[in-house]
Amino acid sequence: MSLLQTTFKSGWITDLVLPPVPEGKTPSDVLYTGYRIALEMCSDANLMARLNPLVQSVNTIGPSHAKAVDYQSLAADFGVDLSAQYATGRFTQYEIMDKLPLLFGYSTELRYYSAIRPTKDGMEALTNPGSGVTIYGRFTVQIAQATGPEGGAGMGGSYATNITGAEGSGANVDVENNIGGATGTERGVGVIHFLETNELKCNVFLSWYIKASTDKSHRTAHANFKERWIARMKELGYPPA
Repeated sequence: MSLLQTTFKSGWITDLVLPPVPEGKTPSDVLYTGYRIALEMCSDANLMARLNPLVQSVNTIGPSHAKAVDYQSLAADFGVDLSAQYATGRFTQYEIMDKLPLLFGYSTELRYYSAIRPTKDGMEALTNPGSGVTIYGRFTVQIAQATGPEGGAGMGGSYATNITGAEGSGANVDVENNIGGATGTERGVGVIHFLETNELKCNVFLSWYIKASTDKSHRTAHANFKERWIARMKELGYPPA
């Protein structure tokens, strides 16, 4: 690694609080539906990209495209196993048009490229925005596990919490076999975590700007994910409390 290159990790977590159990349903019904919807959303690369309000367009490109990401090289850089058991599909190449915030309220368009593949608990992305920046991102949903007889703290979280320094998750959550251990399901209350972890490599002089400019958009994306999840649950007969 160049002396001018640096690596930093960041992460965000949002709690999806399960709604009350409707008449004729069980806590397991609510948890299963909530997890299934969250996983479907978290595995949809187009939807996930558009949760960022700065994203203007998302298009798939072929592997022979001149700007296609060399995901094999990036996977080696970030220690990503290309044959990992948690992966459920191959990498697909995307071209994403974004807006890059500048000073004094101005912005400029940024076109970047990402290779994304689905996983058992969401998806992962190897991204090359240019200017020597490369990113490994992991997006997962996990059923919150009980931490005590009362089901643990923090169940009411409704915003994205920055967990800078967090390691990427490799957990494989089997909703069919984990319902019984989920937080508070016996009382009709439970939580599903939506987690995002990033490992980013860039020039040391860019790192301060990237850290300062990305947190707001990530928090907004998490808020949008939660809002859409609540709306989907309501459509299926599980309105919020």
